[in-house]
Amino acid sequence: MLSLTHRDDDPMRELIPPLWVCSLGLVGVVSLLLSPGRTRFFLFLPITTAIVLYTPYIRTATHLQDYSTGCNIAHCFLLWVDRLLLSDAERDFYHVRGPSARDPASPLSPPPFDSWTAKLRWSGGLWVQMRGVGWSWQVNGVPPALPATYPRWRFVARNIAYGLFVVYVPMDVLQTIFQRSLPGKAARAGAFLELPFVTQAVYTWAYFIFTYLGLEASYSLGIVLSVASGLCTPEDCPPLWGPLSEIYTLSRAWGRFWHGLLRRIASSYSRTVAYRLLGCRKGSALSRLTQIWVGFAVSGAVHCFGAYTLVRHDMGQAKFFLIQPCGIMLEEVVIMVGGRLGIQGGARIRCLGYLWVIAWFTWWTREVMDGLAAAKIWSDEVVPPSGAGDWLFRQLSL
Repeated sequence: MLSLTHRDDDPMRELIPPLWVCSLGLVGVVSLLLSPGRTRFFLFLPITTAIVLYTPYIRTATHLQDYSTGCNIAHCFLLWVDRLLLSDAERDFYHVRGPSARDPASPLSPPPFDSWTAKLRWSGGLWVQMRGVGWSWQVNGVPPALPATYPRWRFVARNIAYGLFVVYVPMDVLQTIFQRSLPGKAARAGAFLELPFVTQAVYTWAYFIFTYLGLEASYSLGIVLSVASGLCTPEDCPPLWGPLSEIYTLSRAWGRFWHGLLRRIASSYSRTVAYRLLGCRKGSALSRLTQIWVGFAVSGAVHCFGAYTLVRHDMGQAKFFLIQPCGIMLEEVVIMVGGRLGIQGGARIRCLGYLWVIAWFTWWTREVMDGLAAAKIWSDEVVPPSGAGDWLFRQLSL
């Protein structure tokens, strides 16, 4: 059973605004302004390390913000190491469209920065991009975006309406249900797993939807402000998620739908281990397996640090992420055997795939849900109430 040291029981924690995560991003922007080389990495390493180590000793306004702050700090630190140590930033990261675009075939040394302000714009743009849209390092699986000629204010109005009615109201409904029903049922570690399995499944998928909507809310706000201010065009703002129809295997669910924001660090560290450390041959089975395992270990580390920031425990996150490669390997064996037996893909096989993915995530997310509930992550008000949640709660009499 989990043993949680809750942030509310730690008087040493200092209340800090959730924008604490921006401190590491600012260090990242400034550090890239120096001349290329490892000197700048080691010069700023004590600062970035101090920010990471101090993060578990702070608290924000809500439990969920504590958890997300820890995740974001870990993510930013791994990005910082990737950009200053594992990559040659000035050579590898450049725009492929827009006024500052480079021809990938042209010589890239010395870096084409006219002034320090040009390099500042480059560094700042690099740090606000999690998926590299419009850059040389754009990650795989980014959905198609609207064309740059799409009317700016129509795009803004469309995303405001989407954010209000498709994101905000459902978030409030789920928040109300969580706040009023879950804490009483799962107030201690292990209590969630004692609920009927169907109840666990319903809350688990409500959690997935809530997480999806929460990330969508942040992204929608960001692209509305960016496009309205003229900093970006609709072409720079593709959907955050891949098509839901693709999640009929675990590898597609992670690779084409869900894992976009962490894909850069997952792929960078996994390639470093596979090719630089182990010397795997590109395209080999060993290379693929290594990259799958390392990628999920990196993602798990990000989420475990968020959990540790909140309750000094991984809340089941480590097990959840490290079991994913096992599921992917299992389904690949099944697909290979099915292919040799002459089983062809079709609507029925795809339906079986959807059921497999739903069953897998339902079963292996329950311990994460138990940790989240015991950590009181649902006890706070994350979004302002709209009234829709209260009304629906009364109708359902939960």
